[in-house]
Amino acid sequence: MHISDLKYIPLVLVLLLLVKSDVSYANASEKEELKKVKARISDAAAQPLKNAAVLKVAEFETGTAENCLGVLKTHTGKVPFGMFNAPSSFFVDEKQNLYIIDCRNYRISVFDLKEKCDFVKSINYFTDKEHIAHMIDLAVTPDGSIYLGDNKNLSVVKFSSLGIPEAVFGAKEKEFSGLKQINEIAVDKKNVLYVKDYVQRKIFKFASNGKKSSYDGEIAFTSGLCFFSDNAHPYFEFHEDSKSWKVFAALADGEVEKMITEIKRESPDQNIQFIGIDSVDNLYIKSFSRGAIEIIRVSRDGKTVDKFAGHNQPDFDATRFFFVDPVKKSVYAVKYNGKNIQIDELLKTK
Repeated sequence: MHISDLKYIPLVLVLLLLVKSDVSYANASEKEELKKVKARISDAAAQPLKNAAVLKVAEFETGTAENCLGVLKTHTGKVPFGMFNAPSSFFVDEKQNLYIIDCRNYRISVFDLKEKCDFVKSINYFTDKEHIAHMIDLAVTPDGSIYLGDNKNLSVVKFSSLGIPEAVFGAKEKEFSGLKQINEIAVDKKNVLYVKDYVQRKIFKFASNGKKSSYDGEIAFTSGLCFFSDNAHPYFEFHEDSKSWKVFAALADGEVEKMITEIKRESPDQNIQFIGIDSVDNLYIKSFSRGAIEIIRVSRDGKTVDKFAGHNQPDFDATRFFFVDPVKKSVYAVKYNGKNIQIDELLKTK
C-alpha cells in the first residue's frame, strides 16, 4: 500500500500493522486510514507520561524516506544500521541479548543490553516478493535458535542462530485446522512451541523432531507464554465474587499449584496480561486500564511484590512492547516519543 505522506510511514506501520492488528487495509481507503493515524499521533504526542521513574536505555531513529537511514544512539555514539521501521516484538535471552523484529525491513536486529544496547548483528529473513512475511512475535532458545510468528503466512518459522530456516510449524493436520491470527509465541524449557491465536481464542502447542513438527494439544487461553524454572507457566482466573484475578502456576499436563497472587479489579475496563519471568522465578504482570498501566513483579511464592508505573500512550502499549531482562531482573517499556522509538527501563514505584 502506497502512502503519500512519507513523513508518517514508520509510525503508520507501527500503529496499524502491529498494535491494531484487527484493522484491515482492504476495508478502508488510504485517506481515511492516514487521517486516523495522524489523529492517534497527535493524541500520543499530547499525552503526558504518567511515570517519571524511568531510565532511558536507547532511542531508534526512524530515519527518512529520502535516505532510508537511521541510527542507534548509544553511550558510545551513533551506529548506522538502516531505517528502523515498524518494530513488532522484543525479547531478551539469558545472555542479555535484545532481539527486535524490524518487520518492515524483514530482519531481526540484535543488541547487547548489558552494554547499554550496543549493536551486535542483524539477521535478514526476506526471500522474494511472492513470499513476504509479516513477523509479529519472536522467541529465542538457549542455543540461539530464533522462532518467528508469521501472521501473513500463518505459521511459525524456526531459524538457527545464523539465520538459516530449519522448521515450520502450524500446517493443518488431522486434529488441527490451522492458525487464523498469531498474537504471541513462546518456547518452553523442553523446546515445545506455544502459539496464541487471537481469533480462535486458543493457545496451541507444537512438538518438534528435527525438521518435522506436529500439533500437540492446547493450554488455557488465559495462560502466560513464559515459563518458570520447573517449566510451569502462569495463568489466571477471574472471580466474579471477589472482583479479582487469581494467578496460579500450572504445568503443561494441567496440574495446578496453589495461588501465587491476587489482583483486585479497580475499574470495569481494567485487565491483566503476563509480561515475563526472570532468572529467579519472579513473575511480571501488566495491569492496565484507560489512563493507567502498572507492572507488578511478584515472587513465585507470592511473598515479594514490587510495582512499576508503565508508559501510557494511546495505541502504543501492546504487551509485546514490554519485556523483561531475566538476568538483571528489570522490566522495559517501548514508546513513541513524538519522533523516534524509545526504550526505557522502568524503575520501582513501591
